[in-house]
Amino acid sequence: LPYLNLLYSALPFPLTKSIPMASITLLDLHQYHRVDRSLFARMVIQLSRDPAESLLAMAFWFWLKDKNFLCLITRILRASDFVVNKVIDEALLCLNSLAPDQPMPPIADIYFTRAAMQSYV
Repeated sequence: LPYLNLLYSALPFPLTKSIPMASITLLDLHQYHRVDRSLFARMVIQLSRDPAESLLAMAFWFWLKDKNFLCLITRILRASDFVVNKVIDEALLCLNSLAPDQPMPPIADIYFTRAAMQSYV
């Protein structure tokens, strides 16, 4: 895979060098992501959503959190199945708009996401 060599050469540190990190246990890691796993399981098992699309929707919500928007995961987890399905659909609508031939969805089309965030995206 030639593109991996290019990717590795662009890293600001060598891969062989160890990077100091705080020591965390596997249990700590599982506890930290417990809510994320609960929502993903609900999306895939209870709501019969496609696992790949569910991962994309969650990645979109993590990205929003990284951009200093509210964390949607816990709010979505408490919502009804109807609302969860709508918010997933809206996340996928936003992600699909990244394709070159797709227009950005009107703000009215992401009503449930805006309501969950209690703000305008």
